[in-house]
Amino acid sequence: MMPPNVHGVRRDETPLRILWTGEFSTSHGLTHGATLRLAHLARSLVRYGHSIHVLTDAEELNRPNLTRMLDQLVKEGFFTDYVVIPPPIPSPWQWRFTLPALHPLWRRRLLAGSIKPATNATLHHIERIAPDVCIVGSWRHWNLLPLLADRLPVVIDWCDSYTLYHLRQVQHAMRTHHFRRIARSAWELAVLAVHEWSLRNVAAGNLFASPADRRCFDRLSNHPERSYVLPNGVETPLQTPAHQDKIAGRLIFSGNLDFPPNVEAAIWFIDYVLPLVLIRHPHVRFVVAGQNPAPAILARVSDRVIVAGFVTDMRQEIAKSELYVAPMVTGSGFKNKVMEALAAGTCVAATSLAVEFMEEDLQQQLIVASTAEQLARAIGDHLNDPRQAQRGLSNAQSIVTDRYGWDKVALALESIIRTIR
Repeated sequence: MMPPNVHGVRRDETPLRILWTGEFSTSHGLTHGATLRLAHLARSLVRYGHSIHVLTDAEELNRPNLTRMLDQLVKEGFFTDYVVIPPPIPSPWQWRFTLPALHPLWRRRLLAGSIKPATNATLHHIERIAPDVCIVGSWRHWNLLPLLADRLPVVIDWCDSYTLYHLRQVQHAMRTHHFRRIARSAWELAVLAVHEWSLRNVAAGNLFASPADRRCFDRLSNHPERSYVLPNGVETPLQTPAHQDKIAGRLIFSGNLDFPPNVEAAIWFIDYVLPLVLIRHPHVRFVVAGQNPAPAILARVSDRVIVAGFVTDMRQEIAKSELYVAPMVTGSGFKNKVMEALAAGTCVAATSLAVEFMEEDLQQQLIVASTAEQLARAIGDHLNDPRQAQRGLSNAQSIVTDRYGWDKVALALESIIRTIR
């Protein structure tokens, strides 16, 4: 089910008190997808007059740095206030010890004593703010779901389907004959598919950033009326760098480079697509930009492959590139990187998997291919005549501005919340 139409309808402006649980990383900041989503949607809802009360967790040692980060976000108007509770998953060894208890109910029983401090802190926070609804935005807080659902309407913001993600990891491992990865990914798939299935009826609403993820969850839940597609957004108006000259033959891919789907995408492009591109265009250089590049990426550095690592201004790096490539072969969910490229005024060449989160009319404005040969040919055609794709880029930017601004996505979320209450 898509979000109810909010355009042309008078909004119910009654303020809502929203408890929002999420995970924050002091090392990644707002670059982490789920954190970026929470922060920007929360800030838009605050602008609409709602109060957003964030609940997150941290070990005692990590609290000072996390508190400084959250204080700054409150100061900048991202949310109203926050509370940091003890971790609902107290230690890695306890998590591993309870893995054989596939069903979450059994696991919660095994962990009941160890998560009691987190449970008590959550109850105290609920009593203090009396929220109208709770959005659970992190898997770390799944153990709190029964407690929350007994007291108020709950929405789980899955963003991605864990089942779909790990299913694709298994399929990729099979295609590439990584037999150890097949076993590990299959085990993770079994664990997380059972979790998604067991939580299918807990929440009044389930949010997904991509239609593909929602479809996968619906097959598990058999309750499509409870699931909604809520995409990520972009800052509008689009902040396209002015008067940025393109560097001829410069291709770029970006992301957190220790995240498996990004690692696999970069490797696949370097090994299978780039050699075909270089046959027609030997001057091409491929730039891989992002923090924490994996060893497998660093091992492929050459005169044609540049691993830039962390860059201070990713938008500028993308803006000066002739083409952005999104060669995703695994993963799921919303691809913020593709939207960032469009916002930076750079044409996009992508695999079908990289754009599945988009509506069809937006996909049609990009260069999309399904195989290495097709993608290499399309990139070569673009390099021969870059002007050919400019109209598509302009159309894509108009669609993104019209549909994907954070304020518009937040209005859709507000409508969903009012529907399920």
